[in-house]
Amino acid sequence: MLARRLAPPLSALLALLLAAPASADIPPDSGGPYVPRRRHDLEPVPIADPTPAPDPSPIVAPEPEPTPEPTPAPPPSDDPEPAPAPTPSAEPEAAPPSDTPAVVQPTESASKGGCSIGDADPGAPLLLGLGLILAIAAKRSRRR
Repeated sequence: MLARRLAPPLSALLALLLAAPASADIPPDSGGPYVPRRRHDLEPVPIADPTPAPDPSPIVAPEPEPTPEPTPAPPPSDDPEPAPAPTPSAEPEAAPPSDTPAVVQPTESASKGGCSIGDADPGAPLLLGLGLILAIAAKRSRRR
């Protein structure tokens, strides 16, 4: 009984799958299907690079602070009184602010201006169609 209810939507889905163009037919740069042309019909067209050139300035990292060398312990003396232990300071020493800030390079997707159509999931229209077919099938089965 379930097979009878799902047969029409699944056959429609199969027809959609067979009618859909293969992903190899669509080049990633264009928005439409690939139309093969003869080689002598094509003229060389210079294509400008849409991404800006990277900033030639190098990434500047702050210089690390030199660590102080540990002081050697004083030689033991003949005094009967032990020397008092040094007390640690209450506040940890804060590092002085750096004069040169670090340069942050933008990522590739940020330099392009965000998401492009090529980044979208190629199976999204197929999933939408499947959801629509299943919704129609469920609505029809409730009417009966």
